[in-house]
Amino acid sequence: MMTMMINKFETWGEFEIGNIFDIKSSKSGIDKNKLVEESGNVPYITRTNLNNGVETFIGERQRNRFQKDKGNAIIIGLDTQTIFYQEKSFYTGQNIQVLRNSRLNKYNAFYIIPLLKKQMKKFNWGGNGATLTRLKRTKIILPVDQSNDVCWGYMENYIEEKENRVRKKIINFLGQELAKIDSVNEISLDGIKWSNFIVEDYFDNRIGKSLDANKLDVKSGRMSYVTRKTTNNGIDGFLEAQSKKYLNEDFPVITIGNETAKPFLQNYPFYTGTKVNCLRPKEELSEYALLFFIRCLENVCKKYSYSFTINSTRLKKQKVLLPINDDNEPDWEFMSNYMRYIMSNKIKQTIKAWENISVFN
Repeated sequence: MMTMMINKFETWGEFEIGNIFDIKSSKSGIDKNKLVEESGNVPYITRTNLNNGVETFIGERQRNRFQKDKGNAIIIGLDTQTIFYQEKSFYTGQNIQVLRNSRLNKYNAFYIIPLLKKQMKKFNWGGNGATLTRLKRTKIILPVDQSNDVCWGYMENYIEEKENRVRKKIINFLGQELAKIDSVNEISLDGIKWSNFIVEDYFDNRIGKSLDANKLDVKSGRMSYVTRKTTNNGIDGFLEAQSKKYLNEDFPVITIGNETAKPFLQNYPFYTGTKVNCLRPKEELSEYALLFFIRCLENVCKKYSYSFTINSTRLKKQKVLLPINDDNEPDWEFMSNYMRYIMSNKIKQTIKAWENISVFN
């Protein structure tokens, strides 16, 4: 081990991974097709780079020769070089290495993992894979104490302090969002009268002027690029400013893709891909009323598919069941109040959750 001064507060040292951690293959290594109890609460870890390495959750009962690995460990997927911290006990697929140290916890683990990932970039599929021998000999640089030993306490405190800062920012942001919602008394759908209304009577519809994502950089800009995606509010990336003729500036607007029929609310200027309907309310409606309408529209859009698309003609003529007022018209005020009540409750619940959960899970 060699040490060097980074600044007057910290001393760093270079260590072989095998000298810091006890590294062993996982105790299970179950191929997915050999799982006995395929549903349950136990994480099944594979070499996927998603969801903290968890491919699915399986049952406690597996073949006797397969044992669960205890939690509080860093796992590395060989060949794929995927690295995650596992807090709870788990089963694994093939070629998973488990790293342990009695001083390890979730805080210092999240300090170490980025350093491991940086060193693991030199490995790849094939002849230069992360074998157990290569893994043990790989070196990382870590903070050290006055005895030139790994300073586990410093790493733990560093991440815990960072977590507290992140948590505080999130709670402050949520508090600001809660303050934007006018307070509303408890409200219920019980006793509400409903009726069907045709979309074109209350919304203008047009197809957004499409931009081809294959000819654009959708990763480095700041303007939303809305497509027929069914996730992330329909946003497929972010663009730099394009020609003004493609920009949708009339908002709030409800976007809904022809084939996917998934409606979303857009509150900021945006660009669109192909076959994206844009519904603009004919009268001024709050975003909360529009969110209520979106949920009702989503209920009737389940019948649409790639073979039966919600094109402009069908969307205009689509009937949607909505709450009504004493004049038998859509009760937009009720819809707005109801969504404000729901959203304020959700934000309060989220704030309470953030006060008690860990950022690094």
